[in-house]
Amino acid sequence: MQYFAKSVLLALCLSQATAAAQRGPANVIVEPVIERSFSDRVEAIGTLTPKERVTLTVNAADRVTALYFEDGERVRQGQTLLAQAQREQLAAIEGAEATVREAASVVERMRPLVADGVVSALEFDQAKRNLQVAKSDLTSVQTQQRNRVLVAPFDGVVGFRQVSVGAYLTPGDVVTTLVDDSAMQLDFAVPAT
Repeated sequence: MQYFAKSVLLALCLSQATAAAQRGPANVIVEPVIERSFSDRVEAIGTLTPKERVTLTVNAADRVTALYFEDGERVRQGQTLLAQAQREQLAAIEGAEATVREAASVVERMRPLVADGVVSALEFDQAKRNLQVAKSDLTSVQTQQRNRVLVAPFDGVVGFRQVSVGAYLTPGDVVTTLVDDSAMQLDFAVPAT
């Protein structure tokens, strides 16, 4: 029985080989390689966000005296957008500048007297300390004055104005928004297929 199964299998293999030889070689399709572009269209909903976006607020409590921008206007970094009342601050600056000039004058008058031994080193050190305190006070008053002027921190487009001239603002009150649209980011999801 084994002999019979082996001879049938051998006959079957020979007949298939004979049939393949009679048919000839297998058909092969050949085509030259060329470069083609293709695209699959994908529709997606996304969110466009700006490079920078800030809400501009004031640092001092006082009345708005001037606005220097319009809704939707493009502004430059450092451009003044709003000013608050400053008369009191300007007077304080003038007083602090006068104090600095007086303290500097005292130090300059004492300098040759210390060298001659007429004024003690301790008195001269106190005069120099008074000059440093006066300069520090001037810097403080100038900083308070700068806090009454709102400037654009970067180039961009301002949003809607939320204050008017004459309004009393406190620290943290929103004036407007500023958006840097020079570079935008697009967030969207695409299906895996």
